[in-house]
Amino acid sequence: MKLFKVAVLFIAVLGLLACAKPPQADIDAAKAALNAAKAAEADIYAPEALRSGEDALRAIQTEVDAQAAKFALFRSYEKTKELVGLAKAAADKAKTEADTGKDMVRDEATAILTDAAAELAAAQELLKKAPKGKGSKADIEAYKADLDAIQPMIDGAQASFDSGKFMDAKNGAQAAKDKAVYVKDAIQAAIDMSKGIKRP
Repeated sequence: MKLFKVAVLFIAVLGLLACAKPPQADIDAAKAALNAAKAAEADIYAPEALRSGEDALRAIQTEVDAQAAKFALFRSYEKTKELVGLAKAAADKAKTEADTGKDMVRDEATAILTDAAAELAAAQELLKKAPKGKGSKADIEAYKADLDAIQPMIDGAQASFDSGKFMDAKNGAQAAKDKAVYVKDAIQAAIDMSKGIKRP
């Protein structure tokens, strides 16, 4: 009977020791979810959500280390399991936001590329109407040089778009569009001035 009690106690201790191990499979699943978010470019399209996931993973490691420093019978990984759940949720959120954000930026880049090309064409057309009198030749050459520099900007943005770098494409297209609008406005101002039209 005494031997039986010892055996039961031994089994109970083994059970406690078994429970005193970190939930490694769950931790690995959270890490995999975070890697999936990174693969979806969450660092670009959902940086805050990605940071939350990374912070949660660091908290998991801190908690696991803290428990590992304790005597086996006193270890508890309940808090670790809670942190794993938070990390997994944050990683999943980061991936979802990244996918959504990437689609949105892709659509915005498409629209801005179209606008940039249209603004460049409008500026080039307006340049044909620029005053060509004495003293304006240098200005016209400067406008032409500015406009000539815009097409490579648009081409670069398109190349970024074609390679899936939608944020770079959007930013590049916006810069090209802004420059085209600026030059177009400058040409229009020169035309208005030559006609004696006062601008506000």
